[in-house]
Amino acid sequence: MITEEDYRYIVDDVYDVDSGKVSNPIQEGRLVGNDRFKVISNPIDNTSNGMQAMAVAPVDKNRNVDYSHVVIAYAGTNKDDIKDLDTDVQSLGLGRDKLQSRSGLNSAKVVDSQFVTALNYANVK
Repeated sequence: MITEEDYRYIVDDVYDVDSGKVSNPIQEGRLVGNDRFKVISNPIDNTSNGMQAMAVAPVDKNRNVDYSHVVIAYAGTNKDDIKDLDTDVQSLGLGRDKLQSRSGLNSAKVVDSQFVTALNYANVK
């Protein structure tokens, strides 16, 4: 059974998917959540819209994975990431699912919002 404390540790760990924040981002196969869960698919670190997510499942004392209790954890807003803040303004404030992303001084590109990226990640798991 997954406890509220387990969820807290998983949520703390999902921020370490961000390659811009940590030198050794979480990858598939790594144990997280106080070593009680295993990352069961390649985490998402979308550098275009600032969204990070990982899918985990509990492991027993022999490290066998219980795929009947998969948890998908999403990182919240990183106040130090301008793309993450910009995504929140455009997605939450303006209700957009496509975002204008600045890639240079005078250039912009259209990228999926974090909502679209999150739904796509959840749909393939």
